[in-house]
Amino acid sequence: MNLNELKVCSYVSENGHGLIVEFGDAEFLKMQNESALYCQELKPYIVTSIAEDKMKGFLSKNKELFSEISWFREKEKFNYLVFKNCFSTKNIPPTPTNDCPPDTILWRTPASSLLAAISITGHKVASYEGEMSGRLAHMVMPAKNSEASQLRSTKQLSPHTEVVNGQWAEMLPQNIGNNLISPEIFGLCCLRNPNGAGTTIWYLSDILDHLPYSIIQQLCKPEYSAKSQSSFDYNFDLENISVISEINSKLCIRYSSSKLVGLTDRASNALSELEKHLNNPKFTDKVVLEPGDIFIVNNRITLHGRESLTHEAKYDGTDRWLLRMYGFSQDAWRKLNRNPQMGHVAIV
Repeated sequence: MNLNELKVCSYVSENGHGLIVEFGDAEFLKMQNESALYCQELKPYIVTSIAEDKMKGFLSKNKELFSEISWFREKEKFNYLVFKNCFSTKNIPPTPTNDCPPDTILWRTPASSLLAAISITGHKVASYEGEMSGRLAHMVMPAKNSEASQLRSTKQLSPHTEVVNGQWAEMLPQNIGNNLISPEIFGLCCLRNPNGAGTTIWYLSDILDHLPYSIIQQLCKPEYSAKSQSSFDYNFDLENISVISEINSKLCIRYSSSKLVGLTDRASNALSELEKHLNNPKFTDKVVLEPGDIFIVNNRITLHGRESLTHEAKYDGTDRWLLRMYGFSQDAWRKLNRNPQMGHVAIV
């Protein structure tokens, strides 16, 4: 199909926090041949370049929309983007039942689409050596390879930001000491979601609008510590940090109900007040991803979680299946201490 014949529509979510972009033809990237040649786990930036050029060539026809997408994080006009109908799910293989990708290459086309979506927002993908064996694309589905994996992959996920114990890149003049750096954004693509399980989201703007100023002040003090999320193979403690920080005249947040703790009574009390706010259904939003959708989230101003899959998991190849990747700004990517052989894998 000629790019000039493709249709795209965009609209803002009902509450104004998300921009939804809907493509008229799920085959528009046509990455099947490239996906067979290049595995994103070995040569991700080759795949990214090819996919990005195709997506950019289409979106650039609408300059206003392209500007909103490419400046998504910097503008902070939206907390998230949803790209709908990004890839065909006709030949999607069965959902895996462990944390490893399936042997077939058929899942690489959705992965290529996710690479492209992250890239056109101005971010580079990278992974961590100590998480999921350094794989770029994380399998997100009910897993039964161990009791711990089964619990982690099916339980309801409380609000959190990705890599809560990572430094914000702007606070590091250079990456001395192999600091763990948090991604500015992350992306999910949906291959299968038979029961419509939702991704829950919370907004920093709601926190700032509804928590008392004294609590916000306390959350801005460096009186907290954070541990690694459960998907990491090791623990890395980050001490004397704040929950809310000002970076380049903008406020950002890190949070995890289980991995972030207060170092003083006042700090612990402020976390309790924040948790009460987050437990209020009034401030909980939800996005239900459909097969072919891509979801890009600003990890600096948005918390996310997941509805429980405990009673839905069948482990028969039909379960909910997402792919997850992290996106880093050019500044953060340069500061990552990356593996010389695998330049997309960060070493801590």
